[in-house]
Amino acid sequence: VRRIEVPPPPAGWSGKVHAISASTERIWESEKGGEEIGNDWWLFIDADIELGPDRVRALLARAEDQRQGGPFDLVSVMARLHTGSFWEKLLIPPFVYFFQLLYPFARVRDSKSRVAAAAGGCVLMRRSVYEAAGGHAAIRGALIDDVALAKLVKGRGSRIWLGLDESIRSIRAYTGIRELWHMVSRNAFVQLGFRFELLILVILGLVAFFLGPPLLIGVAGTEAAKGTLTKTAGLRILIWAGVAWLLQARSLLPSIRHHGVPAGFSLTLPLAGMLYGLMTLSSAGSHLVGRGQKWKGRAYRGPGNPSSE
Repeated sequence: VRRIEVPPPPAGWSGKVHAISASTERIWESEKGGEEIGNDWWLFIDADIELGPDRVRALLARAEDQRQGGPFDLVSVMARLHTGSFWEKLLIPPFVYFFQLLYPFARVRDSKSRVAAAAGGCVLMRRSVYEAAGGHAAIRGALIDDVALAKLVKGRGSRIWLGLDESIRSIRAYTGIRELWHMVSRNAFVQLGFRFELLILVILGLVAFFLGPPLLIGVAGTEAAKGTLTKTAGLRILIWAGVAWLLQARSLLPSIRHHGVPAGFSLTLPLAGMLYGLMTLSSAGSHLVGRGQKWKGRAYRGPGNPSSE
């Protein structure tokens, strides 16, 4: 294990991307100096990720697996996130659920699809492909570096794989909603490309598809009690809204089970959706007033324009 000290990121670089790029450049310099490293693959892994037994070997086997259309040049795993606290149980499974809605894993793996994504906590990459793409220097200003790297690699014709693995876990705990709020809001508006029209569509979608069923149940019950809605009409609304609520809960169950969270939390998806909508609005508000997205002591005020504080 070699610990490498790197200077603060220059203007135009995001912090993590600069740290990785500086480290890989140090390896290249060592090789030029005659040191034999001779690795064909590079594994980029966050400090809070815990690998189960033989996981590196399993990642390499996945990369060479022909059964899913391989070989792959980039293999990334969405780590099983920590779900010890109430807020983690409420918000972590929907976090992975919404990520999969944005980047369906099957489409990421499909070379014919333009959808590309990776999970930055664990990325195994073929060294020749990484170097040919220009390394992390090619995405120096990216705030969501994992997705940017995946898009760069797939755009050059390489195959990528993204999935889950219960034996690759994050040991980082979020004890309160404030930490989770910060984690999501720092990237939410960035994920939308700083586009307010997409923000409006996202909020409308969250309200219509996730908040809609419980809101309809509440309104129908209230109006039926007042007598402004017939019992038959009110019952129909309650049934259809209840079915819609159960269907969305069922769609969340795979993520709930993956994280070892009690199944009852699947019914809280409307609440989680509302909170994620507020986090996204908070992210957009920070950008609108010029505060940008803050992370690791730096504020990022726009695409590729980080400024140190």
